[in-house]
Amino acid sequence: MDLFEELLEQSERLLAQGQATSHQADLRRAVSSAYYALFHFAIQECCDSLLGPAQKGQPLWIILSRAFVHEDMRETSKTFASTKLPEYMGQHFREIPAELKRFAGTFSNLQEQRHTADHDLSISFNSGFVEPLVKGAREVIEHWSGVRSHPTTKLYLLLLLNGKQIKSKKFATQPSGSSQTS
Repeated sequence: MDLFEELLEQSERLLAQGQATSHQADLRRAVSSAYYALFHFAIQECCDSLLGPAQKGQPLWIILSRAFVHEDMRETSKTFASTKLPEYMGQHFREIPAELKRFAGTFSNLQEQRHTADHDLSISFNSGFVEPLVKGAREVIEHWSGVRSHPTTKLYLLLLLNGKQIKSKKFATQPSGSSQTS
């Protein structure tokens, strides 16, 4: 079983415990585990996409999997959850599949809720708030296979790894050898 699957199961167990007891620790950790399930799922998908699933556990796959930055992943996810990509990307990738938008939106929302769950003790969590977050994480992972091979999904995975760097430069829009006008 992959780590993301274990984290999803842990999140569901913690939610069930929190529903029975209303313990804040269970409910807060359920949110955190749901986020980390998506985090590790996205990393696995990116590494598999770039290196192939047969490389999982090999040195290069492990090194690549450690290169992701939470903040960059959140910002990339916010971009893909929006109605359209920035113009310099949109001219090449016009369509964002609905399930990719949903995954990206769930990822960025869960990351924000994880920060709240882990750091803001002024807010009380309840199972009615936590349950849709946990279920949402499972649902977007279960629906991922429908968008896995879409070109815009491949772009999303690449940008999760280094979106800030790519966003800071304009995509080359013309074939090499042709001149660009400014």
